[in-house]
Amino acid sequence: MTLVTYSKPPITFAQQIMSLEQKGMLFEDKGAAEAKLASISYYRLSGYWYPFRIRNNQNVVTSQFRGGTNFNEVISLYQFDRKLRSLVFDAIEYFEVAVRTQFTYQLGHSYGAFAHVNRQNFHPKFKHYKWVKKLKSEVKRSKDDFIRHYENKYNDFPIVPIWMLTEVMSLGSLSHGYEGLKNNNREKKHIARYFNLHYKKLENWLH
Repeated sequence: MTLVTYSKPPITFAQQIMSLEQKGMLFEDKGAAEAKLASISYYRLSGYWYPFRIRNNQNVVTSQFRGGTNFNEVISLYQFDRKLRSLVFDAIEYFEVAVRTQFTYQLGHSYGAFAHVNRQNFHPKFKHYKWVKKLKSEVKRSKDDFIRHYENKYNDFPIVPIWMLTEVMSLGSLSHGYEGLKNNNREKKHIARYFNLHYKKLENWLH
């Protein structure tokens, strides 16, 4: 496949509407459509009008739209997707915060402030050293004041108490840490029980 140089120039909002019209899109109010394109980029919206494009006899998607394709339908689809994503992200955030809290509480109360550092608390096959190395990197990258305060006052930084760590660790690291706990570990089961789940099911959800 021969590569070519990208040469498409930027076009105005009015030109964007004209281009879409030439491809078969209908506009009830071009002024309102231009305002929408000014707040939601043409390129972002292109993903939402993609399903309305015609496929040719070779099943290749063309640039032309099916008859009756209306710009307002595209905007409605975009707005529905935005609201749906907002609801999903709210639910995910609630779940994520609860897992972080349970992970902190159960390990902290069983093994102390630095429960995550002791590899004996984890499955023998868990790559504990590699996980802790990643945690240290995440702590160092944090800009949070409580992390900077700890760094300036206590020894062994970037090792921090687990209740600080779980506020700055990535969801990936949290998931990996939970999975790395021993399967017969009561803390692992207590965390899962909080969500009325088997620990394997919680592992899958986090992953």
